[in-house]
Amino acid sequence: MNASSSPVLTATEDRSLRLKAAALLLSLLIVVLAIGSYILYARGAFEQTRTVELRTDDASGVEDPTVAMKRVSFCSWGCRE
Repeated sequence: MNASSSPVLTATEDRSLRLKAAALLLSLLIVVLAIGSYILYARGAFEQTRTVELRTDDASGVEDPTVAMKRVSFCSWGCRE
Protein backbone atom coordinates (compact mmCIF):
# COMPACT_ATOMS: atom_id res chain seq x y z
CA MET A 1 0.00 0.00 0.00
CA ASN A 2 1.55 3.32 -0.99
CA ALA A 3 1.06 6.66 0.77
CA SER A 4 -0.85 8.32 -2.09
CA SER A 5 -3.84 5.94 -1.86
CA SER A 6 -4.56 6.72 1.78
CA PRO A 7 -8.32 6.96 2.57
CA VAL A 8 -7.73 9.67 5.19
CA LEU A 9 -8.91 13.14 4.15
CA THR A 10 -6.85 16.22 4.74
CA ALA A 11 -8.28 19.12 6.73
CA THR A 12 -9.07 21.18 3.63
CA GLU A 13 -10.70 18.23 1.84
CA ASP A 14 -12.78 17.49 4.95
CA ARG A 15 -13.88 21.11 5.24
CA SER A 16 -14.72 21.25 1.53
CA LEU A 17 -16.76 18.05 1.77
CA ARG A 18 -18.69 19.34 4.80
CA LEU A 19 -19.38 22.63 3.02
CA LYS A 20 -20.70 20.80 -0.05
CA ALA A 21 -22.92 18.57 2.10
CA ALA A 22 -24.31 21.60 3.95
CA ALA A 23 -24.97 23.38 0.64
CA LEU A 24 -26.79 20.31 -0.68
CA LEU A 25 -28.96 20.05 2.44
CA LEU A 26 -29.77 23.77 2.31
CA SER A 27 -30.70 23.49 -1.37
CA LEU A 28 -32.94 20.52 -0.63
CA LEU A 29 -34.66 22.43 2.18
CA ILE A 30 -35.25 25.42 -0.09
CA VAL A 31 -36.74 23.20 -2.82
CA VAL A 32 -39.06 21.42 -0.36
CA LEU A 33 -40.26 24.75 1.09
CA ALA A 34 -40.79 26.16 -2.40
CA ILE A 35 -42.86 23.15 -3.46
CA GLY A 36 -44.92 23.31 -0.26
CA SER A 37 -45.53 27.03 -0.75
CA TYR A 38 -46.60 26.48 -4.34
CA ILE A 39 -49.03 23.74 -3.33
CA LEU A 40 -50.56 26.02 -0.70
CA TYR A 41 -50.79 28.84 -3.25
CA ALA A 42 -52.39 26.54 -5.85
CA ARG A 43 -54.99 25.36 -3.32
CA GLY A 44 -55.88 28.99 -2.48
CA ALA A 45 -54.51 29.06 1.07
CA PHE A 46 -53.33 32.66 0.71
CA GLU A 47 -56.53 34.08 -0.79
CA GLN A 48 -58.86 36.19 1.29
CA THR A 49 -62.10 34.52 2.27
CA ARG A 50 -65.41 36.29 2.40
CA THR A 51 -68.75 35.37 3.87
CA VAL A 52 -71.72 35.92 1.59
CA GLU A 53 -75.21 36.16 3.02
CA LEU A 54 -78.13 36.15 0.63
CA ARG A 55 -81.36 37.80 1.74
CA THR A 56 -84.75 37.96 0.10
CA ASP A 57 -88.23 39.18 0.90
CA ASP A 58 -89.91 35.89 0.11
CA ALA A 59 -88.90 32.27 -0.40
CA SER A 60 -90.28 31.78 -3.89
CA GLY A 61 -88.29 29.22 -5.85
CA VAL A 62 -86.53 27.86 -2.78
CA GLU A 63 -87.01 24.17 -2.14
CA ASP A 64 -86.89 22.30 1.11
CA PRO A 65 -83.23 21.23 1.43
CA THR A 66 -84.16 17.76 2.64
CA VAL A 67 -86.13 17.14 -0.57
CA ALA A 68 -83.29 18.42 -2.73
CA MET A 69 -80.75 16.21 -0.96
CA LYS A 70 -82.77 13.07 -1.71
CA ARG A 71 -82.20 13.65 -5.42
CA VAL A 72 -78.42 13.81 -5.04
CA SER A 73 -76.68 10.52 -5.68
CA PHE A 74 -73.03 9.78 -5.15
CA CYS A 75 -71.39 7.44 -7.56
CA SER A 76 -67.94 6.31 -8.49
CA TRP A 77 -66.66 5.39 -11.96
CA GLY A 78 -69.03 3.68 -14.36
CA CYS A 79 -72.37 4.52 -12.73
CA ARG A 80 -75.49 4.59 -14.84
CA GLU A 81 -78.96 5.74 -14.08
